[in-house]
Amino acid sequence: MSKVRSFLRRFARDESGAALAEYAAIFIVLAIAGTTFLVAVGDQIGLAGTAIDNWIGENVTDRLNGGAGEGEGEG
Repeated sequence: MSKVRSFLRRFARDESGAALAEYAAIFIVLAIAGTTFLVAVGDQIGLAGTAIDNWIGENVTDRLNGGAGEGEGEG
């Protein structure tokens, strides 16, 4: 019986599990906040990416190819 009491006393004084629980709680809060943010602005981020891709295609890629559009100058 004294071994059980000794174990329970050590278990009650051990705080390493408490720190792990705190880090887990912080992680969960950050994960929820990040997911909420991505859901809220995800479409705008996608539209911005598409706009950037279109701009690069029109202003960079075409000029690097000698100004020829798709299908022009080939053959």
